This record gives sequence, C-alpha cells and structure tokens, in this order.
Amino acid sequence: MSWDNEDADPREDEFDAILAEYMQQADLGQGADRDGFVARYPEFAERLRRFFADVDALGTDPHSATLSVVPEQPARELLSTMALSKLDRDVREGGPPPSTTETTNSVGGRYRILKFLAQGGLGRVLVAEDDELGRKVAVKEIKPNFADDAVCQQRFVLEAEITGGLEHPGIVPVYSLGSHPDGRPYYAMRLIYGQTLRAAVDTFHQQFSQSPNSSWPIVELHQLLRRFIDVCHAVQYAHSRGVIHRDLKPANVMLGKFGETLVVDWGLAKVVGRTDAFRDLAEQSLHPRGTGSGSSATAQGSTIGTPAFMSPEQAAGDPDQIGPASDVYGLGATLYYVLTGQVPFAGKTLKSILAKVERGEFPQPRQVRASCPVALEAICLKAMALSPTDRYPTAKGLIADLERWIADEPVSAYQETRSERLARWMRRHRTGVQAAAAILVSVALISSAAMLVVTNAWRNEKAAREAAVESKAEAVQRFRQAREAVDRWMTGAGHELGYYPALQKTRLRLLEQAADDYEDFVRTHSDDHDLELERGRAYVRLGHLRLSLKDVSGAKRAYETAQLVFTAAAERQPNDPECQVDLADCRINLGLVALETHDYGVARRKYDAAIEQLERLLERVPDDVRARGSLATALLNRGELLADLASLDHAERDLLQAIDIATQLVKQKPDSTGPLVTTVEAKSVLGRVLTQRGQFTQGLQSLSEAAADAGQLVERDPGKVQYWETRAGTQLELARNLRQFGRWSEEGDAYQRAAADYDTLADILPGAPNFAANRALTLLDLAGLRHRLGQLTLAEQKLAVAEKSLLDLLEMSPNSWYLVERLAYGRDLQGGILRDRGKAEESERCLSEALELYQQLLAAAAESGSEVALQVRESVAVCRSHLAQTLHLLGELPQAEQQFRTAIEALNEMLVSTSELLPLTRHRLAFVHQYYGNLLEALGKPEEALLHWTTARQLWSELAAGSDAAAEHRYALAWFLANTPAEGLRDADKSVILAKSLTADAPENPVYWNCLGAALCRTERWQPAAEALERAIRMRSEDDGRDWYFLAIVRWHTGDHLGARDAYRRAAPWRVETMPGNQDVQRLEREVAALLGKE
Repeated sequence: MSWDNEDADPREDEFDAILAEYMQQADLGQGADRDGFVARYPEFAERLRRFFADVDALGTDPHSATLSVVPEQPARELLSTMALSKLDRDVREGGPPPSTTETTNSVGGRYRILKFLAQGGLGRVLVAEDDELGRKVAVKEIKPNFADDAVCQQRFVLEAEITGGLEHPGIVPVYSLGSHPDGRPYYAMRLIYGQTLRAAVDTFHQQFSQSPNSSWPIVELHQLLRRFIDVCHAVQYAHSRGVIHRDLKPANVMLGKFGETLVVDWGLAKVVGRTDAFRDLAEQSLHPRGTGSGSSATAQGSTIGTPAFMSPEQAAGDPDQIGPASDVYGLGATLYYVLTGQVPFAGKTLKSILAKVERGEFPQPRQVRASCPVALEAICLKAMALSPTDRYPTAKGLIADLERWIADEPVSAYQETRSERLARWMRRHRTGVQAAAAILVSVALISSAAMLVVTNAWRNEKAAREAAVESKAEAVQRFRQAREAVDRWMTGAGHELGYYPALQKTRLRLLEQAADDYEDFVRTHSDDHDLELERGRAYVRLGHLRLSLKDVSGAKRAYETAQLVFTAAAERQPNDPECQVDLADCRINLGLVALETHDYGVARRKYDAAIEQLERLLERVPDDVRARGSLATALLNRGELLADLASLDHAERDLLQAIDIATQLVKQKPDSTGPLVTTVEAKSVLGRVLTQRGQFTQGLQSLSEAAADAGQLVERDPGKVQYWETRAGTQLELARNLRQFGRWSEEGDAYQRAAADYDTLADILPGAPNFAANRALTLLDLAGLRHRLGQLTLAEQKLAVAEKSLLDLLEMSPNSWYLVERLAYGRDLQGGILRDRGKAEESERCLSEALELYQQLLAAAAESGSEVALQVRESVAVCRSHLAQTLHLLGELPQAEQQFRTAIEALNEMLVSTSELLPLTRHRLAFVHQYYGNLLEALGKPEEALLHWTTARQLWSELAAGSDAAAEHRYALAWFLANTPAEGLRDADKSVILAKSLTADAPENPVYWNCLGAALCRTERWQPAAEALERAIRMRSEDDGRDWYFLAIVRWHTGDHLGARDAYRRAAPWRVETMPGNQDVQRLEREVAALLGKE
C-alpha cells in the first residue's frame, strides 16, 4: 500500500515516524527513553512532551493500542485512537485510580452504580449491582460529550450487539442493552476478574526463558497452550456465526481465576457472513440490528487492527481480502508471542512495521527462542503464512494440530524425520527407557538363560518320568527345577517391571510367557503324589501370574484348579501336612481374589476355611513351621478385612494371634524375613484398630514396634523395594496415631521420615508411580498438620503438590478407588483452608467437588455389590458438615441447615449400626453438633442451638473421661468449655484441668498452651494465663492471632490498656490475612474489640 499523500505536511510524516519508533521500543519492552527522544528531535520537543503527557493521562500501553488508520489520518490523531482501545484494556487490567467523573446512581432502573472502573476516549465502564439478580456487573456507556455523535453511537451499539450475539463460554456475555434519557447507549456485561494472556505469557518467559536456550517446563507450557486453544475455539465459533474479530492479540484475551478464557474487545469485529467451511453447521449467521452490513464502514486503503498482530491483508488495507483467514493469522501471531514472549514485527517507524507485515518478514520463533519445539514453530508459521490460502483453513485445523502436539502425536504442519519419530517413542516410554534399561538388558539375557534351563528341565523331567518308578525322585526334582527357573527369572523380572507403566507391554509379555510355561507344566496328570503336588503348586503360580496380569477370573480358575488338585491329593494321603498347607494356601489366595472384586463375604468364608483347616492340622503336628506361617498369614488377612468392616473386636483378636505366631517363627527362623514381614504388617494393622477403638496408648505401642521391625527389614536387605515400602507405610500409621496424642512435632517427623523413604524408593526405581502416589498421600497428611497449626500457606503448598501428583496418577489409574478417596480428602481439606481464609465461594466449589468424588465411590461400591467401607461413609458425612459451614459463611442458611441435618443423621446411623464405640466418629459428630448450634444461633433459634451445643459437650465429655482419652478429644472439650457461646455450658475450671493435662502430655504443642492460656483467662488467673500465652507465642514458627487476642484480654484486665491495644493490633491483621472466615476467630475478635471499646 502507499502512504504518500500529496496534501500532507511532510513534517507530519516525520513526526509519525518518531512516534512509531517510540511505541515500538515500548512495545518490545526496551524502556523507551523519553528524554532521549526530546534531545534527538529538538524541533518536535514541545509536541513530544505534550504527547507523553497525554499518554500518561490516558495510561495507555502502546503494546495494547489498536490502530484504525486510513491514509489521510495524521499521527496527531493517534492518541484518540489509542483512547478508544484503552477503555477495554482498563477494564481487563484493573484500570486507573477511581476518577472523579460524575456518574448517575442508577442505569435503566436495574443497575445500581457502585463505583467508577475505567474510561477511554469514547466511553467509560462502571461497576454496578444488578438489582434483579443480585450480582455485580460492568456497565459500559458512551461519555456525555458523544451523546450527539451518531457515528460513535452506531459503532458502540454494533459492538454490543455482536458481543451479545456470540453466545460462547469463551466470549464475554452481554446481559442487556439500553439507552440513557439523553439517548446515549449503554450495555451491561460480565465483570471480569483475572489477568490477560499477555501478562501470563510475560510471567512464563520471565521465569523460564532466562536465556534463548533455556528449557521450558512441559506442564506450564501445556497450560498456556490449553488457554490458547480455548481462544481458538471461541474464534472458531465466531466464524461459524459469520463474525471476524480483526484485532486478535494477547492483550485481548482474559484469563479468569477458575480456568475461564475469554476473548474480549469486539469493537473492530465485522460481520462478513459464513464461508463454505461453515455452511453445514447448525449455527446461524449473526445479523446485528444496528446496521445493514454488521460493521462500520471500512474505507479502501484503511488499516484496521494492531500492527504487530495484524495480517498482511489488513496491513495492505484491502477490506475485500479480510476474512476468517485474517483471524487465523492473528491467532498465529498470538501463538508467536506465547512461544517467544515477543511480538513478530519490529521497526523504527509505523510504515516500516506495516511493510514488514505485508512482506511477512519476521524472525522465526526458534531464532528468538531456541528451546521452542520445532513442531510448534511449524504450527505457528503455517498459521502466519503470507498467503491466506496457505494458512489453516479454519481455526479448527489449528486446534487439531495443537492437540496432536500436546498428545505427542505428529502434526500436519511438520514432516518428522525417522530420528524424531524414534525420539517420540522414547518420550512416551521415557520412564521405562531411562529407569529400566538395565532391567531390560538383564531380562533379555536371563530370559534366554531361563528358557535354556526350562527347556532342559522339561526334557529331563519327561525322560525321567518315562523311565520308570525308580526315577521318580529325579522327575520331581526336575519339575521343581523348571518351576523355580520360571519363578526366578520370569516372574522376578516381571515384578520389577511392574513399577513402570511405560513398560507394561513388556512386563505383560514376559508374564504371559511365564503363564504359558506353567500351563505346559500342569497339562499332564500324574498318579504320583509328589508330582501332583508340584502340579498343584504350578497352578498356584499360574494364579499369581494371572493376578499380576489383572486377569482376576483367570487367577480364580487357576487357584480353584489347584484346590481340586490338592483336595484330591489330600484324599489320597490325608496325613501329609504339606498337602494340607497347600490346600489352605489356595483358600487364602481365593480370599485375596474375592477382595479384588470387593466380595467381602466370599473373602471372609475363604479365610475362615483356611484358618479352621490349619488349626486342625496344628493340633496334630504343632511344630509344623510352614503351617504356622500360613496360619499367621490367614489371621492377618482376616483381621485386616474385619478392621475394614468395623468389626474391631474380632479384628484385634485375629491380629494378636497372628503377631504371636509370627513372633515365635522369627525366633525359630532368625534368617528368614517372611515371619518378620508378617509381624510388621500385623502390628501396623493392629495399631490402626486400637486407635479406632480409642485405645491410643496401646495403638501407639503397636505402631512403634511395627516401625522398629520394619527398620530391621531394611537393614537386612536395603535393596529390597518392598521393605522400604513397608517401613514408609508404618511411619504413616505411626504419624496418624501421634496426632491423637497431640504430639504434632513427632507426627511431622514421622511424615518426613515416610517421605524420605519414598524418595529413596524413587532413587532405587526412578519414575515408578507407586512411590509418587504414596509421597502424595504423605504430603496430604502434612498439609492437614499445617492446617491444624494455623500455617495455612504451608498447608496450601503441600496440598498443591499432592493434588497435582494424584491427578497425574489418576490419569494412569482412573479406576483406583483409593486415589479417588485421597483426592476427595485433599479437596475437602482445601475447602476448609479456603473457608478459613474467607474465600467462601472457592471453598464451596472445593467441598462440592470433594462430596461428588466421595459419592462416586459410594455409587461404584453399590454398582459392584460390595460393602461400603466405613471410612468412606463417614467421610461423606463429615464433608457435608464442612460444606454446611461454608454455606453458613455465604449466608445460605437453609441449605446449610439441610446439610448439617443429613450429616448428623448419617453419623448417628453409623454409630447405631455397630457395637463398636468408634471414638473418632463420635469426635467428628461432636464438631458437627457444635457448628450446627452456631448456625441455629444465627437463624434465631437459641433453644435448638443450645440443644446441639449440649450434645457436643456430652459427646466430648464421654470421650475425654477415660484414662486413655486421646489428647485431641480432651483438647476439643477444653476449648469448648472455655469458649462456647452458651455461657451456661462453660466450665472454665474443668477446662484448666484438661488443658494442663494436655501441656503435660505434649509440652511442645503451642496450640495446647494457647488453650491453657484461654482457660486461665476465663478463670481470671491473669498472670499464669499470660505466661501460658507467651510460651505459645515463643514456640510458634509464625504468629497466630489467637495467642494475641487472649493476651489482649489479659493485659486489659491487668490495667495495661496500651499493651492490650498493641496485642490487638498484632492479632487483627493476622485474622484479616489468614483466617477471616473462621467462626471461632470471628467470635473471639468481636469479644476483644468490644472489651477494648469500654475504655
């Protein structure tokens, strides 16, 4: 295009070039030196100063400035054009300080103006309350001085109609369009919170592109690309309605706080009608009412858009060539900014920039960022092709290639080499390739060796069996040799490979080969007793292999066949103990298979049969070591099953018997680790059972012994992965028990030891997901500890890491009930933290997600016909009560009341359905009653509130009465007796007694010292109260305002009013910043504020 104008003043062109140079430098983040510009161009010094002053007044960022330039437009009109785009930018990015511009109090009788938000050259935006729907909206209106400008009004109304007509999640919704009494139009739209895509990209490159060769973290890159794909979907939808945007760029994309991606600023949009690519879609072309064409007139030779992001046809000012392909180019230029952190085009003057756009002269992304993936560069370059016909035909094509790249599939824009295809395979299998290369080499070698041994063994066994009866011993030996060869070489390698999802095909192939070998072993029936036992044991090994292959029905068939073999053998030789033990082991294995399908009844019957059979055998041969080991295993399995079914008394009996037998075997066979493994597992489960029954001291002792025994296993064989897993698991159980004693510091140490063990496991087998899962569960528990200590930021950090790991793992194992349950727990915990922080809406979302996950577990259990584990049913009820607390904070009191009622009914039903005391369940029920009482008080139902507070007190009193009462139960009662809203239920003296017992049992716990200080305050023992509170403050790693609130009460009553106010000032910011939504803190703050106001 030509920019010459015979009537133009040449000095205006020169001034244009100076302004373009300044804007380009600012655009590139080069920190344009204004004084330098004034010094270099003294003849324009005064005009430059005025220009800079106007820019400052507008607060306009040259990067975001949208140009609507025609050949006759002089540079001095640039500022007014910038002002037109500034309004939408201010709304997106927060705008300037509130203006004193006069506004009306109401708009259209529906929108009540709350405050001014932003303004530009043409219009302004106000924050308003929608009185019909009770929500905050943004109201955009034309300024009064444009009330008589028909062209401006037409453009404004067109923008509103186009934006409002595009109903898509990626486009800002318009709620209504109207006009003021003076004729000025306005429209109401969604009020947007968040940041622009430009800001997100800038942050990304500041963090991860310190040098051109810096590598990028794949997760963060994928997050940006997903956002960009959302932009493409919105543009694709607009094109399906016959609308093009004409000003796509990172600054016109808004990223919400909850995953929303919105394309904004449709002020330059044009209705061009649908192209052939969209004829078959159901969407209808958009037809704005304001104009016939659906856009303001665009003169031939005019340039519409932002220079750094506009298409060549836009730069050429050829409106007939501008269409959907122009927006595809804008998307490509936006992708360029995502990949490089820079705009595609640079130049000293506006003319030179537009000339480069027309010629397609820009550095390729990898020239700017060498770390940019070559396929992404190809996608970007195809979208930014000079000719519209060489670009993606639609935004959908661009989406498809980006989705392929994210999925690590070939893209249409780039032809891969053979080496790149190999590299992709390596990436897809990188865990196995990197971590198990040595295993694969070993497997290749040992498989060959194994097959040689096995083949020879088969040959020898067959020859021996055919020889004669006198060769029987040799036949048995050869059979065992063959079976052991497969066990050692094939299943051993398969077990190691089982830790690597990327190598599952290899592992399954090896296991299938081993299973086929066993099938060959067991085909031939023999009348010889010993050979039949070996054949039955081969079926058992086959069952193990089928179970490893997740072939539950195949495993069941193999075990049942083995059971038939052993039953027949037992009938032939009823006095053979080996045969009896083999038969019992088969039943134990069938019980494990039943657990895989959640058929707890069948599992229980199989364990019962095995135990009865082994006990009869041991009456006859009491010293049979193998029978005793199998009996210990069967008792352990049945005890764990009974514990899951809340039959705690019977579970305890089985586990104690298993421990007794296994402990004797450890002494008898000190070199064997099998009995020690059984001991560790049984003591760990027993510790959990005792804790559930409220026998916390005994539970702690059992878990401590399990942890010590697990340490012995690791010391005996540090290279054994299972032993490290066992020790880490016992540390987790130990930590959870220590929580009940209030020994939170030791609890944290145990979590850290567990995490360290999982890190060691990751070193032994890098990349194995099991260890990542267990480490994530450890971090969840650590987050819960930090929450109890009031360290919310640390809790959120732990939660973020844990939840990310759990989500990654669930992609690999979507049917894992345990992972889903732990993710639900994490969401529940996050909801509580957000409620404490006063972020009630986010809290409600988290808790609703948690409740939905828990209910999915219940539905899955019901569908499979399995009994629902007690813990899941309890978790659902507790989660409901947490949601009720959040609804209370949101002011949704009737909904909160319903959730509380449902939670209480469910917990009571659980307690009635079992003979066990379930102290932890009763403890949680007490909390539900307490917070339900708070809600009823807010509803103006004091008598009902008192009833629930009384129930809470009664439950905690019963739990705290025993000599082995958990510290957490005593703490809950002590706090309640000192601080309950119901004055008649308080008992400060008893609270002091309880709090003193807590500080004696767990002197390192600052929360208990705070409780003692609070209780002493209520008894007006000011000096010891101050000492307890000051001790709590010294012990904490960061401030907790509750210490300072009570210290303010102490100082006030001892006449130190200045010190009281100082303590209050220390507490108040903590409450606002950390726990503005915590009910107890709110109540305490009101109490102290009222006290200090009496001076």
